[in-house]
Amino acid sequence: FSQLFPDKNPFLPHHQADLAISYRYPEIGIGFDFDTTWKIAETVTIPEIDFRFFYTISNGLDLILEGSDLLSPIYPDGRIFYGNFIDPGIVITIKTQISL
Repeated sequence: FSQLFPDKNPFLPHHQADLAISYRYPEIGIGFDFDTTWKIAETVTIPEIDFRFFYTISNGLDLILEGSDLLSPIYPDGRIFYGNFIDPGIVITIKTQISL
């Protein structure tokens, strides 16, 4: 198999470990998701940590707070994606979601 495809995709890590935790409390309309991904390539990096918190204001209307790659500020020059490419870094978003 390795003779047919000798080059590994450089954008994929050699190994990846994922952990996800979710909690829902429907009686008061809150919940959260916590996800972490640890990608291991040529070098070992710190894991990517994401979260999502939501509050249901009314039926079909949610207020959502999301954050992704919360540990990226630890890297002074940004998290390296591949070669000289840098990941977007920490992103925090507040939004409303309407479900009809």
